[in-house]
Amino acid sequence: MLRYIDEILGNSVLPKWILLGAYGRIYNTVEEAKLDFINGKDFMIYQGPYCSFRDWTGQELYIYVAGKFTKISVSRDEYKIK
Repeated sequence: MLRYIDEILGNSVLPKWILLGAYGRIYNTVEEAKLDFINGKDFMIYQGPYCSFRDWTGQELYIYVAGKFTKISVSRDEYKIK
């Protein structure tokens, strides 16, 4: 899986954040992952610590869902995922 993540991100100079379901949670749909993220469930940053929606302010990030990475944006002002 690590090689797959590196292939997606390539040599981009912009930071890209990748979130995986914490504690072994695996998502089958983007809607499931978004709902858990908005509701404050924990996720794990790829090669980093645990985090939740409360830790994000407008950054684009990727969530691992159904064997692929889905790009989302987080807006704390609206408390929803765009």
